[in-house]
Parts: sequence; structure tokens; C-alpha cells
Amino acid sequence: MVAATQPQDKSREKPPAVDWNRLVDQLFLVYDKRHATFLNRLIQWIAVPLSVWAGIAMLVSLPVPALFETLGIDWAVLASISGAVVYALLSLRVGLALAVFAAVCIAISWAYQSYGALPLWQPAIAIFTLSWIAGMIGDRIEGRPRRMSEIAIDLFMAPAAYLRHVLNLLRIGY
Repeated sequence: MVAATQPQDKSREKPPAVDWNRLVDQLFLVYDKRHATFLNRLIQWIAVPLSVWAGIAMLVSLPVPALFETLGIDWAVLASISGAVVYALLSLRVGLALAVFAAVCIAISWAYQSYGALPLWQPAIAIFTLSWIAGMIGDRIEGRPRRMSEIAIDLFMAPAAYLRHVLNLLRIGY
């Protein structure tokens, strides 16, 4: 006797969470494997935006050519546009999120440069150093030292991974 099979309800199946054909998903998988513990992820959640701001602040501190000055742009604006374009090639939403985040960082840097007591590069270097040390502590928590190639990929992917989490928290997706 052959049992009748129930037709399967396709509407209940969840769509795949990631598309393994997308390079961004492959890069996030690699990044997430190296940042698996809760404590390391917490450290990264704090250190990554601080180091991004510090990097942007150091670029704001650099002298700009006269042409840039007349256009009202500086090295931070150029680097942020370049970074947003590169991230947009991986994921349009992550690229747009980086553009917004970089604009906020640039605005904070410009405001500090106008009203801050110390030259902008001094707190930028201090914050970058502290966030870098925090990131290294987080990597050490994972249990193995990083190779230089891994550090380079992590430096590239850390802001994107941070923005991916922010977008997911806002229920936007990436």
C-alpha cells in the first residue's frame, strides 16, 4: 500500500539568508568566522566606528590643495566617496550606509576642528590607537594571532560588517 504524500506548502519555506554567489556574503562569512565570540563582537562593535571616525578625522586634519579648498572638499570627503563606491559595488545598501556614516563622522570632525581645544589630529590618533588595541585584544580572545593578509581583509570588511549589523537592526537588510 502506497501512502499518499502531502503536498508541501512552499510558502512556509524561508528564503535563503545569504546568497553565496555574492562576493559580499562570502567576505562577511570569512569576517564572521574570525569574530565569533560574543566578547570579540562587542569589542568590534565599539572599536570599529571609533577607528573609522579617527581615520576620517586624521584625513580632515591633513592640509588640502587650493583646488580642493575652493571646491569645499578635503581628503576625508574624497576617501569617503571612494569607500562608499567600493562598498556599493559589493552591496548598494552598505555603500549608502557608509556614505551616511562617513558624512556624520566628517561633520563631527569639522565641528571639533572649529571648536575643539586640541588640534583634531591629537584626539584622532589617541582614539585610533586605543580602538586598534581594543581590536587586537578582541582578536586575541578568538585564540589565535592573525596573519597580515587576514588583518588587511578585516580592516576592509570591519566597517562593512558593522554597517551590515546596523542595517539588520533597522530591519533594512543589506
